[in-house]
Amino acid sequence: MRSIGSSNPIENGSFCTVATQTPILIANQNISLSCLMARDRQGKMPVHHMLIYPVTNYAFDTPSYQEIGTNPQVPLNRLGMEWFWDKYFKSPADGSNPYASPLGAKSLKGLPPATVITADIDPLRSEGQAYAQRLRTEGVSVKATNYTNVTHEFFGMGAVVSKAKQAVQQAAELRSSFNR
Repeated sequence: MRSIGSSNPIENGSFCTVATQTPILIANQNISLSCLMARDRQGKMPVHHMLIYPVTNYAFDTPSYQEIGTNPQVPLNRLGMEWFWDKYFKSPADGSNPYASPLGAKSLKGLPPATVITADIDPLRSEGQAYAQRLRTEGVSVKATNYTNVTHEFFGMGAVVSKAKQAVQQAAELRSSFNR
């Protein structure tokens, strides 16, 4: 994978440090990576992980990728994701790394409870839903919500999209995770 700074973030975990003295909740695009690394390296595990339209698999053959295709009228389509992956990897072979494609990890057991938010009009919807289902299958508590009739990036549009307000409220309810 491409380097961020002077070393490879996947190899050294430089953008997923989770060692703290108190339980934490992580919500960012690398949350699955952070949790898998914490588990694999016996590090401090977050108390919860929240994924908002997560990227969990280096593949473009899911139902939502097929539905969205290369439609230029949506904020994210297959061409956009191909561009992002190209910038992230040194070569396509890096896509098989479970830290890049956690859906392909041998196991997801031992990860913290999860909240997975997906958008109906998003090429990432299917892999986000598949990741939530895989977590459930492996015994991880999951609350998964697919917001219908909204596109990728809706979460930050609360001023104009009512479902964004609902999703943000769902995320805010996770404050109770800190009371453990």
